[in-house]
Amino acid sequence: MTTIDNSRGAALTAAITGPLVLVASFAQPPDGPSLLTATTTQIQEYGRSQAGALRVGAFAAMLSMALLLVFTAALTTVARAAAPRSLLPDLFAGASHLLVVSLFLGSVAGAVLAVLPGLAGGDAPSAEILYAWHGVAGFTHLAGDFQMVFIAVLTGAFSLVAWRTRIVPRWVSVLGAVVAAAAALGTAGVTLNSDVLYGFWFGGLYGWVLWIPITGIVLAVRTRRAAAVVH
Repeated sequence: MTTIDNSRGAALTAAITGPLVLVASFAQPPDGPSLLTATTTQIQEYGRSQAGALRVGAFAAMLSMALLLVFTAALTTVARAAAPRSLLPDLFAGASHLLVVSLFLGSVAGAVLAVLPGLAGGDAPSAEILYAWHGVAGFTHLAGDFQMVFIAVLTGAFSLVAWRTRIVPRWVSVLGAVVAAAAALGTAGVTLNSDVLYGFWFGGLYGWVLWIPITGIVLAVRTRRAAAVVH
């Protein structure tokens, strides 16, 4: 069995899950009150009025993370088959795991107001508890900004493997490198409080969202064509 044969199933998996990750990521609840100046009343009203949206957002987030795990596992399989002696596939896998952990923590914090009271017995939380929950959301908001570094690492690592092995066309490798650069510059903008660099953060985010389905679909097409030539 050839390397191409070993990768076909993984490439097809990436092609299926990539677009699904994109679709699931759109189900986001509206932003809550200010993380710095919110009052207890504002926090309570947000949790009450947006309970349905928060629950749907939590479900979509869990689904998106599960799909992302499958997607990145598929890309890891393809990258390892193409470059078995390189550290880059392992770097890609490690960064993807850290990204999912960061996304998970942010999703949990976002769902607390709507989900936890019922699970904890249905009692109304005190003002102190509400402030604590909102404070955790502030922490995970910053973690969400910093998680772009994981996106920079994983897109950069896969793009290097793809450039060397041509498992996808060169333009996809270039796209991934651009996303990685934007994500890295955006992370620097967040940490250094630079308005100029911070703009790249959004380029990294939107580029990443598009990179997922594009890479999955193109990889599957490329692998199928290569298999047809071999056989």
